[in-house]
Amino acid sequence: MMTLILFGVAFVLGLVVLTNVLPLLALAFTAFVALMSLKAFMKTDSTIAKLWWGSIVFVAVVITVSNIPAFIGLLAVIGLYMLYRNGKREEPAQQVVEADPFENFEKEWDKLMKN
Repeated sequence: MMTLILFGVAFVLGLVVLTNVLPLLALAFTAFVALMSLKAFMKTDSTIAKLWWGSIVFVAVVITVSNIPAFIGLLAVIGLYMLYRNGKREEPAQQVVEADPFENFEKEWDKLMKN
């Protein structure tokens, strides 16, 4: 029963990811633009160039943060990963330790031989 529930949850999360593919790509692109323009902002010494790159960073960050469907898709991707990681983990088999009937005999024999 638990497997069926986990399969259902994975199916729903997969659908959420598939419906949010384009917002996820837009999130990745705007985050990339923000990082590259931030890198250019840090390198430049000109005030005009700093204003230009700073405005690009600001716009890219605002677009990135306002992309709520992509964050929902990102949470779904994380949920799918957690389900996959936990589902892949196998329960360790319990090892049955059999008592050796001669173990006690050997201890007693060693005691007798020492005396």
